[in-house]
Amino acid sequence: MNASDFRMVPSHNEVLRPLLTQSLPLLIAQLASSAYGIVDLMLIGHLNGEHAMAVFGVSWNIFNTIQIGFTGILIALIPAISSAHGAGNRQEVAETVRQGIWLALALSLPICLLLVFPDLFLSLAGQRGQATAEIRLFLLWLAASVPPTLLFRVVSGYASALLKTRKILMASVAGLIVKIPLSFVLVQGGLGHAGLGVVGCAISTAVVTWVLLAVGFGTVLTDTVHGGREALTRFSRPRAATLSTLMRQGLPIGASFFFDYSVLTLIGLLVARGGQIQAAAHGVAASVSYLCYLVPMSLANVASAMVGQSLGRHDGEAAGRVGRTAVTLTLSISFVIGLVLVSGGDLIARLYTSDASVADYAARLIVVVGVYHLFDAIFTVCSGVLRAYRRTLVPTVILGIALWGIGLAGGAIANRWSGASQTALVFWWALAAAAIVAAAGIFEYQRRVVQDSGRPQAATS
Repeated sequence: MNASDFRMVPSHNEVLRPLLTQSLPLLIAQLASSAYGIVDLMLIGHLNGEHAMAVFGVSWNIFNTIQIGFTGILIALIPAISSAHGAGNRQEVAETVRQGIWLALALSLPICLLLVFPDLFLSLAGQRGQATAEIRLFLLWLAASVPPTLLFRVVSGYASALLKTRKILMASVAGLIVKIPLSFVLVQGGLGHAGLGVVGCAISTAVVTWVLLAVGFGTVLTDTVHGGREALTRFSRPRAATLSTLMRQGLPIGASFFFDYSVLTLIGLLVARGGQIQAAAHGVAASVSYLCYLVPMSLANVASAMVGQSLGRHDGEAAGRVGRTAVTLTLSISFVIGLVLVSGGDLIARLYTSDASVADYAARLIVVVGVYHLFDAIFTVCSGVLRAYRRTLVPTVILGIALWGIGLAGGAIANRWSGASQTALVFWWALAAAAIVAAAGIFEYQRRVVQDSGRPQAATS
């Protein structure tokens, strides 16, 4: 089976190969992108200490809070492009990419404005004095990374939709190769220049995002078969109808990303009241959870593309089969991951820290992360499948109610009865309960949508 031109799928087994072979490059690419931050943390760890780490942490928290919802909107490109490709409409593929570029540029504006004028976020973070000036400079350089980052999301959406995920991997690895030496020189100094300290991390990030974009555009230009070169070598004006459709589909996706990130951020602030040990242990658990999440996220994007291609051919039976297989595969892999977390929490925690108290508490949290991950993975892949059916609003409502109503509010109420020493544990169990409810709700919703839809529907609910 040619993964880049997905056709009718007669059995579950024949869906597994493209699901696995296309999601693996996405997973590795995401890990490579995550390594950018690890490289920076290792470098600034050798600077004079807490101040640099604080500037780095606060700056990235502000940046992610601002950009995560906007960038999530562009995920709507995957089902739009994959459906056009499945229908054999090369011109529509190219046009959707061009409109995606306009959308990325438009979304970059509010992000950049908020980064250039971050006073509200600095006030909320309680930052004053010298740190404020450094954070402002850090955010200013990160603003330079926003347009190429969002434009690369368009490239990534195109490659994912056509099941050519190795293109994304190539760009991510190229970025990492540039990132490591560049960050070292800018942060620590070298080649006859003094180090710039923590701000060097932001400068290297800005440079690397432009490298990513150049490599990404280069790979698209080499595609003369599916409309890639045509997308970048011809000009189209912004089309209100196409942009409106992408926004209608993408806004709920962006909102779901924001809900997820904001709830974890707020829980982190509440956990910090329980002391440094809990705060550090929560950080370990959140890191483990994120790394595990990359697996279902990669599968969800590939499943969305494969289902979208089937729906583009008006083959609802094949689309339903792909969706069911994707959920089964994700459930199987996540069950194994969950077992590893539950049985090996102590070992995993000690890989993160040598502090015995933090490691012991983190090990207890990682056990809960194992439960949370299993159900969060189900929600993630079902969301990906439903995006191909143009159903993005209901999953976001389900997630918002579960996270804010059960994870955050429920955790806060339960924490009143548990005592300050159990704050992190209580909130992680509340998140696990929220994930169970969200998974049950979206699984049933997907079943009904697939049952009722033999072809793509215009509805967005």
